[in-house]
Amino acid sequence: PHFHAQICRRALVEGEFSPRKDREIASKPELIKTRHMWANVVNKHLALVGHEVRIDARSNEDRGSLFLATHHEGWHAQR
Repeated sequence: PHFHAQICRRALVEGEFSPRKDREIASKPELIKTRHMWANVVNKHLALVGHEVRIDARSNEDRGSLFLATHHEGWHAQR
């Protein structure tokens, strides 16, 4: 299982979105950091409601999964 998330690439500056995109927000290190923060929040709430299942922020490759990542084709490929 996986999920898709959207992030805003415009930083908040004095309570307003910047007119410029922050390229660093979508970098690989930031993606990994965001995955781990998301896993921590989700796992905390799963534990609070008594579920034993947990999510793992690591990639399939890092977890040694046999599932291979697929190439995203976009909506137009499904027409």
